[in-house]
Amino acid sequence: MTTHRFFCENLEAGSIELSQEEAKHASAVLRLQVGDTVLLFDGKGRSGTGTISFVSKKRVEVEIDTVNETPRPSPLLLTVFTAIPRTQRQPFLFEKCTEMGVARICPTIYERSTVKPKNDAVKKWLRTSIEAGKQSGCLHLPIIDPPQDLSATIAENAPGLRLVAATGDEYENLPNLLNRFPETKALAVWIGPEGGISERETGELLESGAIPVSLGAQILRIETAVLAVAAVVSMRK
Repeated sequence: MTTHRFFCENLEAGSIELSQEEAKHASAVLRLQVGDTVLLFDGKGRSGTGTISFVSKKRVEVEIDTVNETPRPSPLLLTVFTAIPRTQRQPFLFEKCTEMGVARICPTIYERSTVKPKNDAVKKWLRTSIEAGKQSGCLHLPIIDPPQDLSATIAENAPGLRLVAATGDEYENLPNLLNRFPETKALAVWIGPEGGISERETGELLESGAIPVSLGAQILRIETAVLAVAAVVSMRK
């Protein structure tokens, strides 16, 4: 039988009360009962299998015996400073980033961004990420930052190898570039809007130490470019 998975932000051994949203899913949607086995995870690599000890319409309690720690599948921590696509394509972006093990998503507003989300969008994106984690079985969810301007992301001076996604054969492709830096443990990639990163912004990124990297000859949608980067990184061992 399938062991259903539920997100629990503060996971410890003992009696755990699920959040209202997770409790509703367990009781009203899945119709779980006392004695059923479930798995709880906190999105930071901690998980524990337990037994439901109480169920009502709005409240579910789980008894957890042991909490386990699981390392990330890939040792390379990926941060994407990405433009945000239009509303209907946003769930795909955050779902796939979660499935592919992206460590951090920084929604970034560029000069040519057509979508400039507000801070309250983060709650919706987090929910998409949680559902993707429950479905895919991944125990590490990405950190999702509030939206910020490109200048703020550059000033942050993200650690590790810094790259800016580009189109064209004149730049080195991502797999080859990563092979030249086998010891790097962190990767920050700036991915612009579908109108491209402006010349001024590109200059600022290059001055900050970012290296242009090719994602192929075609012009990619935002979410496709992010997924291409995440797929390459997820294969690193």
